[in-house]
Amino acid sequence: MQNKDHVLALVFQWLNLIKSAPHSKLEEYHQELQKTADIRYNYRDASDPLDFASYASKQMYRYPMEEILSKPSSLGEFDSDNFEFLKEKLVPENALITIYDPDHANNNSKLSAHEMDWEVEKWYKAKYREIAIPSDVAQSWSNTVTSSDVTMELPQPNLYIPSDFSLRCNKDDTISSTEDDKLKKVNPVVISSTDKLRLWHKMDTTWQVPKSTIGILLTTPVPYESPRSMSLCRLFQKVLNDDLNSYVYDASIAGSNYRVACVPTGFELSFSGYNEKVPFLLEVVSNRIKDLIEQLKEGPEKHPDLQQKFQKAAYNLLRETKNFQLDSPYELNNYNSRILMEEKAWHVNSYIGEMEGELADKFPLTMEECGMKVQEALLNGRNQMECLVMGNVNEEEAKGVQKIVEDVFLKGSRPLLDEELPSFKSFKLPTKEEAHNLFGTEKLVNENIPLIYQGVAFNGEEENNAVEVNLQAGCDASLGYKGVAILELIGYLAYNSAYTQLRTKEQLGYIVSAFIRNTSGNARSLSVVVQSSSTLPDVLEERVENWLIKFRKELEEMTEERLEREANAVVAQLTERDVRLSEEIGRAWGEITSTSTLLKKLKEPEFDRIEYLISELEVVAESSSCSSEESEKKQKTVVQLKKEILEFFDNYLEAKSPKRRAMSARLFSQKHKDEMEKHDGAGLLTSYDDVCHLKQYLETWPLAPYWRRYKD
Repeated sequence: MQNKDHVLALVFQWLNLIKSAPHSKLEEYHQELQKTADIRYNYRDASDPLDFASYASKQMYRYPMEEILSKPSSLGEFDSDNFEFLKEKLVPENALITIYDPDHANNNSKLSAHEMDWEVEKWYKAKYREIAIPSDVAQSWSNTVTSSDVTMELPQPNLYIPSDFSLRCNKDDTISSTEDDKLKKVNPVVISSTDKLRLWHKMDTTWQVPKSTIGILLTTPVPYESPRSMSLCRLFQKVLNDDLNSYVYDASIAGSNYRVACVPTGFELSFSGYNEKVPFLLEVVSNRIKDLIEQLKEGPEKHPDLQQKFQKAAYNLLRETKNFQLDSPYELNNYNSRILMEEKAWHVNSYIGEMEGELADKFPLTMEECGMKVQEALLNGRNQMECLVMGNVNEEEAKGVQKIVEDVFLKGSRPLLDEELPSFKSFKLPTKEEAHNLFGTEKLVNENIPLIYQGVAFNGEEENNAVEVNLQAGCDASLGYKGVAILELIGYLAYNSAYTQLRTKEQLGYIVSAFIRNTSGNARSLSVVVQSSSTLPDVLEERVENWLIKFRKELEEMTEERLEREANAVVAQLTERDVRLSEEIGRAWGEITSTSTLLKKLKEPEFDRIEYLISELEVVAESSSCSSEESEKKQKTVVQLKKEILEFFDNYLEAKSPKRRAMSARLFSQKHKDEMEKHDGAGLLTSYDDVCHLKQYLETWPLAPYWRRYKD
């Protein structure tokens, strides 16, 4: 807000620059805009039917029926007379400027209304102040002299607008998107493999659009080796995205997009758009990453503008991190339970301590350190890469992508050993018996939930309490296809049941949910979440336990017809057909990256795992009329499936089961802090130190995925 006068001056300076441009130049921009509009119209992706119907119905008021799809994308011919008419209207005297400022201070601004009385808006009773734009300010905005910012200039031609829309696949090779069985068997394949890189490729033969995507996952242990390291990598991500605005803004206008993100396992990069320009975008961004690292290492004295971006990124990262503590109670519970259940998860306070406080003042995060750390992570440290090139791109073009990434990211690095792969596991929550032995007592705070992590909301104005009960069923290796499938079905049934009972009937709160939760290493739990302004967390726990009893009875009394219908609904969700190229690419990329941190024998993705998973849920009724061929495909009857569900429930979810592994995260509002302090006893954790101490005594689940057995 302190710079609002300068910002507004730049806005009108920009308008004046456009108004002074020759018509021939403006006509070139007009043609460029028409070209991008035509491309979007001709190659738009499939959209949601409801959104499309809503959009089309609005256009019916504006255009003839036969033009409702094409006319919004048509800009018409450039009209110099209309432009001259319009530019006379783009003057300060016609401007209505709205400023939202929480400070309302003068700040030596010529546009300050602090001396005016507050007025009240008629309909919503909102308070506002109003002043006329001072004549001297309007006059300065009308001045066509651009000396206030000599770097401002009209844009150059957009180099990212594609011109080649030819398809790489032969017509004889095309596959209809409705040929599900045939489509699923065509998966990406490795066309190049080194000790640092696996290059995956699939040429699109289904969607037949001139688009492609490049996905890159650079795996390295560097980012998550400490809270400081992760903070430095996140700072680089923010500085890079800010810096790239001036480099690749044209790409977003022309339909190309990029994403660079720091993740616990390394860095993930994605580039998508029209296949002719995607490799060019990759090259521009990759080279800028390399140059930016060097500039960061050279320090603020040599790059003062970059120092400003770095300081802004540090300020925003600190603010975002601290604001996390103001999230809703149910979201904070989700975080607190993750901190307890996952072996390696840095606490939010550790990140804050690197950016604010005594140690941060003594050891500040600097540009030079940021550059050195990211250089180790991306350029000359220990890493390995998964790269997927998919879409309207042939094998030769895919290998051209490989050359770009190897030249930038892999040339100066060394291969990552299996032992160096970043490993993220989840702890086994203790059973009731294990908890008694662990805490050396015969009585726990809650015998059915051996571990309870409770805290109080950081936000003093927060009125809600929340609880999250996690019932840990196991991990991929222990559950296998059958266990994962049964748990998915239970989670699907639990959602509606919990909402109906706890939200609709008991009216405990507006936020009620039951779902299957995965933590690090694919440990799987049934998670039940309730947030309430009227009920304390310990009471919410009791209501969740009572609902579980009712849910068990619902499962037992469920008719064969309904259970078959519900199982088929889960199968339909798991086998939902892709409706656009980006969905097919996302599904394939998810399978590839899911094995990135596994060792060699487990590194091969199982693209067809969903087919094996749904085979555990496909059932035939006892009195089924389906053909013998269909019956052979289905492995079990509804009665058998119901038996498996009840056995699974009784083993892992039922309160009295000796195999039950449960924990609860409670969050009390500030006004209920006294109630929280009344709770005490074995199994109750009240601080992060308590959690860290406990985790030293817990075992971890194995990392092996459910689609691989040891003998495989």
